[in-house]
Amino acid sequence: MGIWVLLAAMIAAWSSHPGMGAVKVFAFFAGMLLSYYVYSAWVFGFFPTHVFIRWGIIAAASPIAAYLAWFGRGNGWIAAFCAAMPIGLLAAEGYPFFTGVPSHMFFRTCLV
Repeated sequence: MGIWVLLAAMIAAWSSHPGMGAVKVFAFFAGMLLSYYVYSAWVFGFFPTHVFIRWGIIAAASPIAAYLAWFGRGNGWIAAFCAAMPIGLLAAEGYPFFTGVPSHMFFRTCLV
C-alpha cells in the first residue's frame, strides 16, 4: 500500500490546485482499479466482487485525502499536519520491515 500512498501524495502535491489534485488522484486510482480488474477478469476469468467493492470505496475516498495532502505544500502547522499524514502512514507501514516487530505490537507495548 505504501507505493500507492506515495504516488497519490506526489500527484496531489504537484497539482496546481487542491481540487485538481483530488480529481487527478481519483482518476489515477479509478483507472488502476478498473484496468486491474478488467485485465484479471479477461485473462484469468477471476473477478472477486467483494474485493472490487472494497477497493472502490477506498478509491472513492481518495480525493478527500488528496485534497488535504495538497495543503502540505504551505507553511505553518496545518501544512505540517497535512504533509505528516501520508508520511506517518508510510512510516507505520515500514516499521516492521526495519524491526521485525509488527507495528500493532509496538503501539500496544507503548500503551501499556
